[in-house]
Amino acid sequence: QIKEAEYYAAAATLESALAGKEYLDDDAVASMEQMLAKAEKQGEAKQLSAQGFDLIMRGKTEAGLELYARATEIDPDNERWPAERDAAVADRTAKEEEAAAAAALAKNERKERKAAEKAAKQAAKRDKQVAKMAKQAVIQLDSKKYKVCTTTCSQALGMIEEDHPQYEELVDLQKQADGIINVTDMKIRSQELIETQDYAGAKSMLEDALAVAPAEYPIEILQGMLERTTA
Repeated sequence: QIKEAEYYAAAATLESALAGKEYLDDDAVASMEQMLAKAEKQGEAKQLSAQGFDLIMRGKTEAGLELYARATEIDPDNERWPAERDAAVADRTAKEEEAAAAAALAKNERKERKAAEKAAKQAAKRDKQVAKMAKQAVIQLDSKKYKVCTTTCSQALGMIEEDHPQYEELVDLQKQADGIINVTDMKIRSQELIETQDYAGAKSMLEDALAVAPAEYPIEILQGMLERTTA
């Protein structure tokens, strides 16, 4: 019974046996009295161990270790108390580490959530600004402010990625403005060539201009100039 740690039950059994010690020889009585004393000590040590475990699990490690120390003093030959003490400390340490990890995870999740919310607000603000700039670019293109239009588009495109809903719209507006600027420059250079009577050079440049002129460009002007080079 003692080996099975049923200390109080063992003590009760020994007490019952000693109640009839007048029927036992002296050696048997002495042996049973020693066993009874040991069982009582082990029972007390067991109680202290249980209390110590409870304290350690509640974070009162120092107080719990004191109770384990008392259990070991009462029953110094029993390896169970140091083993239970070490197990309790290990268990508590594991729980603390688990709690710390959970707290760190929760902190990171809060941080990531705040970062995501901030990014969402910034994206919404950016999208609003990009939409405004896209409208401005349309107005600038219609008003023949081509260089201003291409600058506006370039700035807006620098704020977004290719998967943005207005990316293609801005690219198209910029191409239109750049195309008109390019063709206009080619028309001016062609006019200069005509004035210097370099009709072959003017013709070649005008043909190139007609080939790249966007649909929005009034090609009739270019066609009229081209006819002058062949007249």
